[in-house]
Amino acid sequence: MRKSGGEQKLKAKKWGDIPAICVLDAGNKEVIIFGNKLFKPRAFAIMLPNILGDFSKVLFEKYFLWKTRNGYSFLP
Repeated sequence: MRKSGGEQKLKAKKWGDIPAICVLDAGNKEVIIFGNKLFKPRAFAIMLPNILGDFSKVLFEKYFLWKTRNGYSFLP
């Protein structure tokens, strides 16, 4: 978030309170995990089978690097 003078106003959060998005291998299967917090206790978490395979890992990596380089770190 930017103020009118070009300064950035950042919101302080605890490290574990950031949203969780994980793409990982689990044996012969791959899964995607979404949650409201990175660490337990979570109010919401869901694990879905990853039918796209390694493509989703590459896609997530490109998205993460894009949002970090361009200052959109507030996006999920």
